[in-house]
Amino acid sequence: MAVFTGNGSATAPSLTFSSNTNTGIYRSAANNVAIATNGVRRLNIGADGAVVIDTADAFIFGVRVGRGAGANAVNTALGREALLVNTTGFNDTALGDRALRYNTSGIYATAVGARSMFSNTTGNFNSAFGTRALCSNTTGTTNTVVGSTALASNTTGSNNVAVGASALANNTTAAGNTAVGLCSLWGNTTGCNNTAAGTNALNANTSGDYNTAIGSTALRCNTTGDGNAALGSFSLRENTTGICNTALGSFALRYNTVGDQNVAVGGAALRNNLASCNTAVGERAGETNTTGACNTFVGRAVVGSSITVSNETNIGHPGNTARFQGAATAWSFTSDGRDKADVQDLPVGLEFIRALKPRQFKWDRRNTDMDKGKDAAGFIAQEVLTAAEQFDAKYTGVVNTDNPDQYMVALSSFVPILVNAVKELDSRVAALES
Repeated sequence: MAVFTGNGSATAPSLTFSSNTNTGIYRSAANNVAIATNGVRRLNIGADGAVVIDTADAFIFGVRVGRGAGANAVNTALGREALLVNTTGFNDTALGDRALRYNTSGIYATAVGARSMFSNTTGNFNSAFGTRALCSNTTGTTNTVVGSTALASNTTGSNNVAVGASALANNTTAAGNTAVGLCSLWGNTTGCNNTAAGTNALNANTSGDYNTAIGSTALRCNTTGDGNAALGSFSLRENTTGICNTALGSFALRYNTVGDQNVAVGGAALRNNLASCNTAVGERAGETNTTGACNTFVGRAVVGSSITVSNETNIGHPGNTARFQGAATAWSFTSDGRDKADVQDLPVGLEFIRALKPRQFKWDRRNTDMDKGKDAAGFIAQEVLTAAEQFDAKYTGVVNTDNPDQYMVALSSFVPILVNAVKELDSRVAALES
């Protein structure tokens, strides 16, 4: 037998208790059933079967459902005061104590972790995973955060990516930064378009822009320096305000602080450099340079003539270095007597020179058309080799035959022979004069 009753209300349910008349069941709308306690609706079952727990303080074992989440059917909120004041924001997900607490109209926000995106109000398309991640963000958009306190101070900065505990923790308004690693870009506040990957990479950067640091503590001390690139652990670690430096290799440009426009490629290359406009290629190349500027070092462990020399080019390795210095008109090469043994007078001179055949010719290279048909003067390597063999002088190095497909002539190796030839002629002249 059916029993009929009135619709009732939250304050006066139609099915209630004689001693507690504001608690019971009532019809909240057409095809809706609601439960109220103490005169307040606590649960509603809709016509479509949807169940909503929607009072301001409704909990199911610490899981919040309703009010914030219920303000829009496509939001999900789990946790005390999660999405509490949301009004028009939609497609938001908040999981954790007070996650997205102050969000009002921000859309497509995902916050997982206690107080993650706590202050967000209208910021859109943000994702935060971790305790207090993006907790200060208000209107910043399109930020992605994974890690406890990562981007914790960000307010209006947008398009940032922070992965790792405390990554970009102090960023406030800067945009376009990417930090991957514990405390990477930790001190950054307003610096934009920086990329840091590695523990403490770009850790102290505050307002420097367009820096790239990959490797543990790479560019760690940089504060306002712009346009630097460091790849390798400890590369450019001490740089503070230096700009446009490039370091590739562990410890490359390690101690550079304010030097600008340096390039170091190789482990520990330009490690102790403090100056500007130096280029080093090779492991430990230019490692000893300190205040010398505008130098070039090419080769493993090749260094300059001193730690402070400037405008010098060094190519080779420690045992065999070719050097061009300052405004000099010729290269200098290693020739220290302390590096030589069995020193004897050179036995070839004028007769060897007489055996040489200077030639005029046109270039006709086998592997390229470069200079094809161009007139030139010089020696034919095979003819020089014949002279060297005739005088048992291949040791002079006037011809290089290491590559059987292309012989080469070393003109500088003729200098000692020419000196001997001049001395022989001088002796003859002196004899004639006497």
